[in-house]
Amino acid sequence: LLGRANLRRLEAEAIRDALLAVSGKINLALGGVPSPVAANGEGKAVLGGDKNRRSAFVAVERRLPLNMLETFDQPVMAPNCNHRRQTTVATQALWFLNDAEVLDHADTLARSLMKESDFSSVRLGRLYLLLFSKPPTPSELQDCEEYLASQREQFAKADPKADAEHRALASLCQVMLASNRFLYVD
Repeated sequence: LLGRANLRRLEAEAIRDALLAVSGKINLALGGVPSPVAANGEGKAVLGGDKNRRSAFVAVERRLPLNMLETFDQPVMAPNCNHRRQTTVATQALWFLNDAEVLDHADTLARSLMKESDFSSVRLGRLYLLLFSKPPTPSELQDCEEYLASQREQFAKADPKADAEHRALASLCQVMLASNRFLYVD
């Protein structure tokens, strides 16, 4: 039966927790006070307190839903939720391209990979193991190397003072985090 199971996207909370886990930021402490949701200066819902707690410990505010969870179909709790809808819409891909939270996770992940090794192939192998739990194939490794070379060149042209190597790797991390392979259970 599992061989015939349909492809299924992770729930909103699982996606958020996976982002925290692969970037090494997740706080696995159990119990305690939930992380409150508040509006920032722009009116966007943001987490206060410990922002790295698992999603099970994020306070739910009906009037102020957390953007990431709402984008990926957080259950509607008015008055109660007996079925969770699951959509695939453009705003989900745009969230991965534009949200500061994703950029921060990608940047943190790239920094940790760069600390582990000076060799690109070792970094990419570790990235694949973290995100997909399997090593890259030779063609995937080659594609990633080509992408990194192209990005390094573009970042170096745009700002010669910036760390083009880090920015290229962070860009690749962001792309990989947004991939269906990371977001879907097969």
